[in-house]
Amino acid sequence: MSWENDSEGRKKPKIPPMVALGIERFNQREYFEAHEALESAWRNAFDPNRIIYQGILQIGVGFYHLLRGNKPGAIQVLQRGLEALQNAPDRFYDYDLARLIRETQLLLNKIQRSSDSRLSVVEKESLPSLHQYFRD
Repeated sequence: MSWENDSEGRKKPKIPPMVALGIERFNQREYFEAHEALESAWRNAFDPNRIIYQGILQIGVGFYHLLRGNKPGAIQVLQRGLEALQNAPDRFYDYDLARLIRETQLLLNKIQRSSDSRLSVVEKESLPSLHQYFRD
């Protein structure tokens, strides 16, 4: 793990480049590209954050299925992603992971209650993202 200094000179862990790229693509709603970057980080990680990379990756894959109208696939992968993140911290590097989890769970509940079998009305811009905390 590498380190960087925050605005007050304290050391904090530096986000791995492939994870940063994956989150950037995730937030741009480029879920296939996010998957590629996060999968690379997940496969090469040997640290406790590995399960978090996997959870974010799976949520992105769930959103990808959702946008393609694959309701069963979206439900299955979103559930797996949320399960992977069930013991994750609220904050992941400078990102509000708790918010992503909460918003994804609300979306999953809505999808499961929907009678629309293909979910053709989902707007890409309405999907949750990983919000970054404000920096000094």
